[in-house]
Amino acid sequence: MQLIALLTSLCKALALYLELKNKSFYYDIEEKHQARKKKITDEINQNRNAGRNNNTNVADQLLSELELEVARFKHISAYYHNACAGNTSTDSGRSLSGSN
Repeated sequence: MQLIALLTSLCKALALYLELKNKSFYYDIEEKHQARKKKITDEINQNRNAGRNNNTNVADQLLSELELEVARFKHISAYYHNACAGNTSTDSGRSLSGSN
């Protein structure tokens, strides 16, 4: 009987560990996304402020890159939240940074 209780506890601990690992992985992805988004936005502003025609074209390309970055993260975020929807814990898997 104690062996079954031990195995049950072990399985619960493993499940909680994997859930924490998953949230940590998502948090890292979210931090990297925010850093890339800020970097691209800063580059856009620098090129726009330079005022030369070539810089404006570069800024337009960077704006397209920013839109692509946001779309990629939105896709990853939706996939993560859909995967967590089936989770039976009280936490729905929302972002750890509270930005959602």
